Amino acid sequence: MLWGADKIKEGLNGDDKPVPLGMPTGGEVKLKSGFFISLLTLDPAAELVSYKGPLFVAVGTKDTIVFPQPAIGQSLIKYHH
Repeated sequence: MLWGADKIKEGLNGDDKPVPLGMPTGGEVKLKSGFFISLLTLDPAAELVSYKGPLFVAVGTKDTIVFPQPAIGQSLIKYHH
């Protein structure tokens, strides 16, 4: 996992305080509780079914965060006409 359970719990604590998260390439991003809630409630495939606009899917065969690639990227394309 990219950030670990402790950071996810911190983000879900409900006070909407930005949580600083280190990025694999260096630097930091600060995200509020809405992001962490979406990790548990959003289904990308279900969202794509109702999306009618153009879709760009980029995958990296050496992606260590979203894996396995390219299988995950290919599976998302199946849900979009």
